[in-house]
Amino acid sequence: MHTFRRLLETFVAIIESRLTLASVELQEEKSRAIVILMLIGAAMFAAAMAIIALTALVLVLCWSHAAWTLGGFAVFYTCLAIAGWRALRRVAEKPFLTDTIDQLKKDREWLIPRQ
Repeated sequence: MHTFRRLLETFVAIIESRLTLASVELQEEKSRAIVILMLIGAAMFAAAMAIIALTALVLVLCWSHAAWTLGGFAVFYTCLAIAGWRALRRVAEKPFLTDTIDQLKKDREWLIPRQ
């Protein structure tokens, strides 16, 4: 009975440490997400202001070819949007709770050794 109780205590301690790790990692991910969202918002605002000003300037300078100028800007902005989307997807691909998952895999291998 004593051995079973000791095994149960060890199991509870392992679960507790893994939940603590998950909690810390969730807090880090939350902070990271907030920073990413704030940076995205600031960058989008600045980029929008620059784009509006640049488009207006070029349009005024090329007034005789306004339709072609606006069409060129539309293509250019579309390419920029696609490139930005791809970059954002690359950043967001990082798996969630990687340290916790790795530690749980190590625990499983330790508890159930392969033969």
